[in-house]
Amino acid sequence: MKILIRNGKHTKWEPVDVAGYVIEAELQKLLAESPSIITIDEVREGASPLVVAVREFGLPGSGNTDILAFNSQGDIVVVECKLAANQEIKRRVIAQVLEYGAYLWKMSYDELNKRIFSRTQ
Repeated sequence: MKILIRNGKHTKWEPVDVAGYVIEAELQKLLAESPSIITIDEVREGASPLVVAVREFGLPGSGNTDILAFNSQGDIVVVECKLAANQEIKRRVIAQVLEYGAYLWKMSYDELNKRIFSRTQ
């Protein structure tokens, strides 16, 4: 696959080298350290970029999200990192994310805030 990019300085599309990831943790680390590269605007038009992310956020009875991220508008984003080489069934991954969302839905704002604060200090 060929990836093309252009920015405001160039009028022509230019090919870019694609960086592959062998370990999901490498991709997870990149996204957690730079959450603004996750294009939430494609999910909800007008959404502001993600600004805070926490890796391996535990949800009692459900497991750990790879990344839990937030934006200034209060959107909460659950990110699961899977490599193309990972043979997990797509439905299973989607079910996993929905389960994480259900556990977050049950959590009070105060509890979520306290747990995030304890992980980021």
